[in-house]
Amino acid sequence: MRRLALLLAALLAAPVAGAQARPLLWTLADADSRVWLLGSFHALSEADHPLHPAVLAAYDSAEVVAFEIDPATMDGEMLLLMPRYAFTDRPLRALLPDSTYRALAQYLRTRGLSPADFDGMRPWAVAAGVAELSAARSGLDARWGVDATLHDRAVADGKPTAALETAEDQLAALAGGSDAEHAAALAETLAALPRAADDLAVLVGAWRAGDADALARLLKAGISGDPGKRLLTTRNRAWVAPVEALLAREGEDVLIVVGAGHLVGPDSLPALLAARGYAVTRVETP
Repeated sequence: MRRLALLLAALLAAPVAGAQARPLLWTLADADSRVWLLGSFHALSEADHPLHPAVLAAYDSAEVVAFEIDPATMDGEMLLLMPRYAFTDRPLRALLPDSTYRALAQYLRTRGLSPADFDGMRPWAVAAGVAELSAARSGLDARWGVDATLHDRAVADGKPTAALETAEDQLAALAGGSDAEHAAALAETLAALPRAADDLAVLVGAWRAGDADALARLLKAGISGDPGKRLLTTRNRAWVAPVEALLAREGEDVLIVVGAGHLVGPDSLPALLAARGYAVTRVETP
């Protein structure tokens, strides 16, 4: 669970293919259609634009653009579901060891906040909030993320969009496990904050280099055990059927944009699809 929340920020809120980046882009096809799998970080800086020509070419060729969840309805659905998954009647102090509560209070004071601002939230949601605060200091912004960029472009171009899972599926993966497990992850995240910028720079550097092997090693070190299964492996397996359904759309090419962590390593989406007999090929770019 080491640095779980910081790596959540990488999976759920960090960068994608910029002009100088080698994109993590795979393709598979059947008799009459093609699917591209694009590995993203979901928040970027303006300097990461324009997107790589290979990404733009895949977008231009696709009749449908698919995401982990539908960006158009995500905010509203998350707002409705958060009380069930993120909030609790117990005060935050009762859910955290004293040492973790003190460390949280000390960090939040540097941001003009206090634990009272997070009272009533489960530890996983607090950890995600701390990770978001930390990532924001690195100059990353979801407005520049590839997901937001390509979704906005698809809406402007009148291209249909699709989703691999629901907002509830994603929240269930994030909130799975015990409060004690997530409290331990929060403690580790707080302890790692002094080097958080360096850790994130290494992760983003591996992504920008298009180094799938390095990215897989970093994610394996950061998310292992049950959290890794819930956030990556289980969701990857659940996504195989929706990807196959998108590929089966007659005469329609589809670009699928998911967090880069889902496309690297032995349990990745490309590996699972290859095991199903599909010829999954990485798109080679300069």
